[in-house]
Amino acid sequence: MKKWHIFLLVLLLIIVLIGGVVILFWHKKVKEGETTQEGTTQGNTTEAVTEAPLEEVQVGELLEYRFSPGYSDMNGASHHETLTKDDNGNWVIISRDRDDMEDPMVETTYAVSDEDVAKLDAFIKENNVLGLMNRPESDDFMTDYSPWGYGMVYNNSSLGGSEHEIYGIDEYHKYTHSDYELMEELDRLFEDIHGETISEVTESEDE
Repeated sequence: MKKWHIFLLVLLLIIVLIGGVVILFWHKKVKEGETTQEGTTQGNTTEAVTEAPLEEVQVGELLEYRFSPGYSDMNGASHHETLTKDDNGNWVIISRDRDDMEDPMVETTYAVSDEDVAKLDAFIKENNVLGLMNRPESDDFMTDYSPWGYGMVYNNSSLGGSEHEIYGIDEYHKYTHSDYELMEELDRLFEDIHGETISEVTESEDE
């Protein structure tokens, strides 16, 4: 065999070996990314933490529940929903939606039964949802223009606390696999309690 043939063979083997090492390294990094990152409610990612029990949070009477799925673009999209009582003391969900900053805000009000509110309240307490707010803060750079988040207001006077205590769970914390599953189940439950549409109002530009 000629020397240049041997040289080409050795060179080919070296290229194959280097390519194999690169592929193995890339595969390892991809697997690490899959095991250390989880999608949030709206598909954003943040570093996951080791599975650990949530710190117990005791609360009293539910007064309000707020939810925003968040958005990552600059188009001015907005979506916020609030479960609260109207002036007549009836539970309603007020949904405020806008797809673009040039579009008017649309406010839709849905009826909600007392039984469904009780189900939501029981789910939050039985699964210690508020314990999620005690997860460690994330090191993720804040890139979303409207991060997702939950807000819950409770009257804790029966527990010796405030009559209007606000609790918040936001995007920039480190959550576990179970945490995300819990939030997804909470989202499905909240979506299910939307009753019949009471009203839909499109705000004018001068409002």
